[in-house]
Amino acid sequence: MPQQFELTNSMGIPAQFDHPRYLDAVTRVVAACQTHGKAAGIMAGTVSDAKAALAHGFRTVAYSGDLWLYQQALREGLAQIRAHASEK
Repeated sequence: MPQQFELTNSMGIPAQFDHPRYLDAVTRVVAACQTHGKAAGIMAGTVSDAKAALAHGFRTVAYSGDLWLYQQALREGLAQIRAHASEK
């Protein structure tokens, strides 16, 4: 989601992804890509964000990111280690 944060920051509405100006900008980007035969792409942090992006007309969706995947793997691993330790 870095691109979305950068766009909202540059628009003066940081992280307001439901703001009408942001939504209009996203619609215009997708339309411009379609007009010029380009695949509009976006990074989605959640499955629901990815589904919404596809429904909005994005043709390329990157899901999650390396840092988020590492964090999730670390959380899951630590939870398993803690569960095992508490069994003893």
